[in-house]
Amino acid sequence: MSGIEQITSLCHSTDMPAYTEARIQHLCKKVIDARSPLQAEKILRELRAALEEHIRLANESLAAQASVIPVISGDLKRRIVRKPKADC
Repeated sequence: MSGIEQITSLCHSTDMPAYTEARIQHLCKKVIDARSPLQAEKILRELRAALEEHIRLANESLAAQASVIPVISGDLKRRIVRKPKADC
């Protein structure tokens, strides 16, 4: 598999899950509507966990993408065709 094929495959497998973003947005709205400090505290704990999960997934995605850079770089270097210099 070429570097380009690997990065294409990687991009599809490392997209940030929309559910974590949707969950964070939902919890933000929910904490605003909390009826008591106790309820807000409970929601904030859930929000903190959702943020930690989102950050973990983002870090994993970045690490996976960074691991492919040398492969892509090598693949692109092999594709460059250098023209021989004309004798003067």
